[in-house]
Amino acid sequence: MDKTGKYKLTLIITCLCSLFSISLAFYTLPSRNVALFTVNLILLGLSVLPIIPIGYSFSVEVTFPVPEALSNGMMVLVS
Repeated sequence: MDKTGKYKLTLIITCLCSLFSISLAFYTLPSRNVALFTVNLILLGLSVLPIIPIGYSFSVEVTFPVPEALSNGMMVLVS
């Protein structure tokens, strides 16, 4: 990602994948099929996990003149 600089595109794709995964999980929840729901939650975890580092990297790129430690500290402060 540092080479291409497509932080926003990567973040949008990752968020859409997580939205699809949570929608699929909520769709299969009423079926009471534990194995299928577990697979959906695994897919959700795999799609949500990369959002945090991509979001931090994108915030550093957006707030360029500000030091990296300050922009990351502000994001941690809000959360």
